Amino acid sequence: MLHLVFKPLTDGTLLQRLAPGDDVIFLENGIFALLAGGQFAGAMADNLGLMQFFVLQDQLASRGILPEELVAGITPIDYAGWVGLTVKNKTIQSWI
Repeated sequence: MLHLVFKPLTDGTLLQRLAPGDDVIFLENGIFALLAGGQFAGAMADNLGLMQFFVLQDQLASRGILPEELVAGITPIDYAGWVGLTVKNKTIQSWI
């Protein structure tokens, strides 16, 4: 399943709803959950072996965040990468 996360995480509920093998793209203000010094950095790092986390490069640039500021293992992608993930995953869940 592909999850599109548009909002900031306020608790760990979203992470509990992810399943091993899921792909997750963080967009808009959802990308703040990926910051290495953030509240959810540990949970993100712990789940990287079970699922893949992505962030749209344009979203980082528009917020002045460098890829180096993210939890290690987060994969920046472009729009073609996003399309590739939608083709790979037949089910898509948006978290708005």
